[in-house]
Order: sequence, then structure tokens, then C-alpha cells
Amino acid sequence: MRSHFAGRLRHFIILAAVGAPVFAPVPASGQDEPSPPALQQPISVYNNWSSYDELSDNIPLTEKLAMRELDELLRLKRTGVRFDYYMMDAFWFAPDGRYRTWRKPNWPNGPDAWIAKCKANGVQPGLWFSANTLVKINAAPAWRDSLDNSGGAMSFFEGGFLPDFMNALQYWYDRGIRMFKFDFVDLNAATPGSAATLTKEEIRQRNATAFRDALRAFRARNPEAVLIAFNGFGGDLDNTVTHLPFHDPTDLRWLEVFQMQYTGDPRPSDVPEASFWRSMDIYSDHMVRRFEQLGFPLERIDSTGFMVGKTGQSTIAACAHGKARFYS
Repeated sequence: MRSHFAGRLRHFIILAAVGAPVFAPVPASGQDEPSPPALQQPISVYNNWSSYDELSDNIPLTEKLAMRELDELLRLKRTGVRFDYYMMDAFWFAPDGRYRTWRKPNWPNGPDAWIAKCKANGVQPGLWFSANTLVKINAAPAWRDSLDNSGGAMSFFEGGFLPDFMNALQYWYDRGIRMFKFDFVDLNAATPGSAATLTKEEIRQRNATAFRDALRAFRARNPEAVLIAFNGFGGDLDNTVTHLPFHDPTDLRWLEVFQMQYTGDPRPSDVPEASFWRSMDIYSDHMVRRFEQLGFPLERIDSTGFMVGKTGQSTIAACAHGKARFYS
């Protein structure tokens, strides 16, 4: 089956338990507010990340690649395979574009053709954002009074970054984007003045509160938005051998604004196995259980799953060409 995927199909999916909206309480959060619409039945999300991977490979994201992936997705869809979303992963944006413009010359005409073709075929488009860290994007003038000492991240609770960032999300929602993936968040970011006067915990709490409040308001205005938390929102994601709770604390209050939280990239398990792929399966399952033990409902956990394909996110995913995640 794996060779069939890697050889014939080439372009793959993420399966996530995100479905019809229902409100449910967040367990053990200490909060009275309801969670966001918990997505109660599975949907299928295609993520194009490992069909290019600009972090550990040299294949760039281009309009040609993304549209070829969409054609493959639609070919499978015509045969009965379910696809509800297409997530455009990292580095679609121009470095000086404040998340409003797409990178040239890779996207000479911007995303309009991709968005329109997704919509015309019943697939909702999604976008990746680097939250408050500068990963292949430059600090816009409106962000500079939020920069930390390193110049590599912005405070959520100070300066002009967060209002401008939320305006960017609204801009894309208004143009048809319905899934938003937030990665590489840094809750320790603070301006030099705050870094000199506040404790690390005070900074983390102020950042978390400011971003959570902004996302809550965004969700209230845009009820069809699906929001997913990736790296930086808590959890020790590199192994499953450290004792719980995580050194990087998880906070169930994030489930008030995110439908799901990610459990890290796939890797071999801490349990010796003769089969490499079985080792990957064990790691994914173990990490899901660790999040469950901390109070995360299973349907709100974004499993690492597995990768198959041609490009590699790391040495352990040398056959990566997409991600598949499965939920009960």
C-alpha cells in the first residue's frame, strides 16, 4: 500500500476529526466559557507540506506545484475519496507582504486561481501562518514596536503586531479562506521594556491571553473558520519518555479558540521495534495518549500520524509526501 501511494498517487491527505459544530465544555480547564465548535465528525484535509518542504529540502512551493497537487486531489475526489479542505502550508507569503501578498516569482498571479478552483470543486482552502515569529517573513513597520530583543518575534500584548495580524486573517477569510493553521508561536516574546520588568510567566500569560482573546473575537465574527494550533502552544513533542506534566506546560484554555492541538512531527518511537513503520505508529499513538492523560478530549488532538511520499521533513520522514492523520 505504501509503495502504491508513493509511486502512483504521489499527493496525499490529512484526515482529521473536524466536523459539524457542537458546543461542549472544556474539561479540567478551570474556565466557565464554552469551547469553540467541537468538530464532531471526521473531515478530510489535504496538506501539501511534504510535497515541497523548504526547511530540510530544496523543493520550493510554487503555483505550478500547488495546482498540480489540487488536480491530483480532484482526480481522487472523482473516484470517491473525500476531501473537505486543502491546506496551503508554509512560505506562500512574500517576505515583505505582511501576510497579504504571495511570493513572487513563485506565485506571479497570486492565489486567486487556486482559491477559485478549490471553491468550484467543493474544497475549502486553508493557510499556514507563523503566528508571532519571523520565519521567512520580515517585520512590517506596524510590527516593529512589538519586537523582542532578538528581533525574531513579536509580543502579542504590546504594540501594533497583533491588531495588524488579525486584520490579515480577516482579509483572507473575506477572500474565502476557511482553515487557519498557527505554527511556531513564541509565548515568551516581549518588548525590551517588558522583558526588563515582567517575569517570564507574566509574559507568557499576557501573550496567551491577548492572542486567545483576539482569536475568540475572530471566531465570533467568522463562525465557519477552523483554527488549528501547531508548534509552540505547549507540550514536549520530541519524545514520550519524559514524565508528565510536560516541561512546556499545556493549557486547556487554548481549546476555547482552537478546534485541535498538534502533538508534534512524526518520529520513531521510544520503544524498540524491528519495523521502522511500526515504530512510527507507536510513537504517534503514545503521544496522543499523553495529551489525553492531560485532559485533552481525543477528538481535539491532532495526531502526528505518518508521512508517505518523496520529500523529507527530516531523516525519519525521508519518504514524506503528505501527512495522514486518523481520529476516532
